[in-house]
Amino acid sequence: MVPVTEVKNVAGQWAGTLARDTNPREDWVRVTIDQDGTYDFSSARQIGVLTGKGNLSVKDGKLVGESPRGTSVYTLYDRGGKQVLIVDVRLNDGASYSAVLRRAP
Repeated sequence: MVPVTEVKNVAGQWAGTLARDTNPREDWVRVTIDQDGTYDFSSARQIGVLTGKGNLSVKDGKLVGESPRGTSVYTLYDRGGKQVLIVDVRLNDGASYSAVLRRAP
């Protein structure tokens, strides 16, 4: 794990796969994190496009997002010299998602 001390350390475009805890099928997701902590995401799914936005803050070396629908925790890792963000999302209705993101070109 690489501790995140400022949002700007992970600002930029990230892309990867998103999976729901109850479904083994993965969807593609793209996340843009701005230096001020705002973010937006979109996920291409078979049933349509899922989008959202919010604000991230640094807490205990991770990024944390809270919205009326739930919370998300972004943990930064170094894997062979490449940054990877692991995102764990828990919605208020009990559903959970996880994503593995890499810097997008």
